[in-house]
Amino acid sequence: VLLMPSSYESWGRAGCEALASGIPVVAHPTPGLCESLGEAGVYVDRNDLDGYEAVLRKLLEDPAEYRL
Repeated sequence: VLLMPSSYESWGRAGCEALASGIPVVAHPTPGLCESLGEAGVYVDRNDLDGYEAVLRKLLEDPAEYRL
């Protein structure tokens, strides 16, 4: 799992590379990341720690939950 809680990303190259490798990406919904990751990204506000925890638990407990 790649976490990208950046408050600014013009283009998420690391996120795109992770997705291309089948690695789930959990990111703050900046305009650049929303454009580059599209529907394949999982978005959580960077200040929502409980949200990040919930998404991580879900992905780690059931990897089949995330499929590209």
